[in-house]
Amino acid sequence: MVVTKYMGDYAFADEDCVARWYQGNKSILLCHYEKMNDKQARALDCINEWTRFQEQKQKHMKEVAEFRKTQQSRMRKSTEQQIDEAFDL
Repeated sequence: MVVTKYMGDYAFADEDCVARWYQGNKSILLCHYEKMNDKQARALDCINEWTRFQEQKQKHMKEVAEFRKTQQSRMRKSTEQQIDEAFDL
């Protein structure tokens, strides 16, 4: 759940990316961007930006994990090759 605070009010985005604006105890579903007021639109922009950031972070972490896996495989092969060459002498 992503929470954005703006001027004492809160905006939330749940796992299904349904954005809600909480003003006091009133909850307004933010489904039609053009119907939002300025504060709601800015809060939704923050949520969208946060979501993009999280997606980029996950993508980067996957790439790093894949790179490390490849590097370990190369190192293992290199070590095995060095051992094989040492015993060939």
